[in-house]
Amino acid sequence: MKIRPSLKRLSILALVTALAASGAALALAKTATKEDQPAGLAKILGEEPKKGAKQKPLKITGFEIVGNQNVSEQVILLTLESKIGKDFSQELVDRDVRALRNLGYFSTIVPQITPYRSGVKVVYRVVENPYIKDVKISGNGLVSTADILKALNVKKNAILNVSQLQEAIKRINKLYSDKGLAYCGILNQDQFGIDSTTQILSIRIAEPKLREVKVTGNKKTKNKVITREMFLKKGDVVRTEDLKRSLRNVYNLGYFEDVKPPEPKLTIDKQFMDLEMEVKEQKTGSASFGGGYSSVNGVIGFLDLAESNFRGNGQTVRAKIQFGGEKSYVLSFVEPWFQDRPVSLGLSLFKTAVDRQEIQNRSVVSRFRERRDGQSVTGGWRVGRDQRLATTFTNENVEVNGLGGLGFGLPADLQRLDKNADGKVEYGEQSLRLTWTSDDRDNPMNPHSGQRLSLTGGVTGVFLKGPNGFYQYTGDYRRYRTFDDVADGLTLAGRVRAGHTSVVDGELRFIDRFALGGTDTLRGFEDREFTGKDFLLGNIEVRKQFTKMFGLAAFVDSGDAFSSDGRDLDLKSSYGLGLRLNTPLGPFRLDYGKPFDDRDGRFHFGIGQQF
Repeated sequence: MKIRPSLKRLSILALVTALAASGAALALAKTATKEDQPAGLAKILGEEPKKGAKQKPLKITGFEIVGNQNVSEQVILLTLESKIGKDFSQELVDRDVRALRNLGYFSTIVPQITPYRSGVKVVYRVVENPYIKDVKISGNGLVSTADILKALNVKKNAILNVSQLQEAIKRINKLYSDKGLAYCGILNQDQFGIDSTTQILSIRIAEPKLREVKVTGNKKTKNKVITREMFLKKGDVVRTEDLKRSLRNVYNLGYFEDVKPPEPKLTIDKQFMDLEMEVKEQKTGSASFGGGYSSVNGVIGFLDLAESNFRGNGQTVRAKIQFGGEKSYVLSFVEPWFQDRPVSLGLSLFKTAVDRQEIQNRSVVSRFRERRDGQSVTGGWRVGRDQRLATTFTNENVEVNGLGGLGFGLPADLQRLDKNADGKVEYGEQSLRLTWTSDDRDNPMNPHSGQRLSLTGGVTGVFLKGPNGFYQYTGDYRRYRTFDDVADGLTLAGRVRAGHTSVVDGELRFIDRFALGGTDTLRGFEDREFTGKDFLLGNIEVRKQFTKMFGLAAFVDSGDAFSSDGRDLDLKSSYGLGLRLNTPLGPFRLDYGKPFDDRDGRFHFGIGQQF
């Protein structure tokens, strides 16, 4: 199609730009000066008054509007401050130009100041915006033309009002944002056009479909590892919630120091777009070591080596060794996308040896060493947005030895399995766990907002290998909220956990009961001080991050494990203060918990947040 040379289109942005610049032009006429001429006028004319000249106030003695054809002069005059007889000043002219600009009817505004009848004459020369006879909307399919025209509210057979049009653009874009659509509406200046011949305002709405997601800045991580975590589908219009969750998922991989919101690159016809996202990688390999002290196990040390982005494929390889009073090793491997599907597969080999004690009424009644070695296989499936289903099968050999010397031995329920009366019990055991999790937290490692709900059902023995059979059910709910309006880096975190055991065969042994007390449950109490078939636990923390590396937390813990040995629910509570450190070796915490009863407080060392 050949376009006629006489057919011109005027960009709305050009109108706005011209309107903004119109106050800068001043046509200043110069005339001869007299000795008694007002000093202010002489300054405007570019001349300095003679020494000793009489100072007189400068008045507006003439006033005129030139160039308006369709905009009523009365409307203009009601907008301006300048009036005949009023004191003249440059500030007054500037205010008038801004007022005319805000009317939105003029593309050009040029004030002219000339001497006139012992004062000045103020003339505003204006150029009106184009006259609009009709409006044409195209490109929209997700929002109706009627709704767009209603939001646009452009008067037909009238001068185009640019100020009103700017507000209308916001309303049109809000129609799309209210529908949860991103990068839609009026995005660029070339979506407007005015046909000077037909006087039709044409508006082309953008509803671009995603063509490709391009990632930059990743040198190690493969592109597919990033894009597979995103909810953005090619050929679809991008939804705001999908975009937010996609960015969160990519950041929560833990591979990147920063993930910038993607920049849209639209095609000329606005029907398609590419998203360009920039990431900044960080180290994904870690080597941490540390230690602590337990009244049961004495001095404990550990060395933990991990790579969470093995060869840029997003795979996790980990080796952990614990030594001292508590000995263990763990070797594990996790493939998060098995055969390029959102199905994870993990394998773990482990061997542990830990000294434990049974406490009743704040007194130790048995002390023993528990050894376990075996394997576990875990599979996970993404069953919904922010929802996962995981199952874990564990096969292990258990050996329990009573610790003599102080008169302590095996717990009573394990003594019944000691057929040889040698203080040693050995058996094989298998368990199967199924867990459903919904998690929309902003950062799983150190969350500030969002919530997490996890429900688990498991079986040990029954139809699997084991001396006894029982089912266990647990629930875990966590919620986080920031209070940056009160103080930067202030977060309120809460957790509620509960569990129940249903015994099918035999009895529930001490080592298989739920246990509370210690670093990860009830701070201020002995490790595993309270055990039972059932448990209830609540934790509240107020966290304040002062720097990237340093933070504090105040906490209150309350809970109990019960329904064993004749014990009913009797909540135990503590309070305390904790130190949070983000070091090159990883995040560490040191908590001091003090029970509400008469006992002394205790220090607890841990890695990362408690929850």
